Amino acid sequence: EELEVQVIETFKKKLGADHPDTLTSIANLALTYRNQGRLDAAEELEDNPSTLTSVANLAFTWKAQGWSAEAIVLLRQCEQQSQQVLKAGHPNLKSSLTVPEQWQTV
Repeated sequence: EELEVQVIETFKKKLGADHPDTLTSIANLALTYRNQGRLDAAEELEDNPSTLTSVANLAFTWKAQGWSAEAIVLLRQCEQQSQQVLKAGHPNLKSSLTVPEQWQTV
């Protein structure tokens, strides 16, 4: 855990908070917290606007790979988390609310 926290801080300084490597490190720390039974700490890390952006990006990748049903489910989960984390009017929230409907009509 201590090493993961150090890695995250280093990545944030060197690469930035939104860099994929930084986000991966945050996700790894969340898994460590979950394995330790520290669910509140894990949830805090997962309910981060940058992390939610990564989840949404994964849904778009799945959609592009032809996994539409899975992508819609993932994006809906991201939508639910985004509504709890992001303020009304946030551009990411607007996108996560409209895209699943667009995908289902195609």
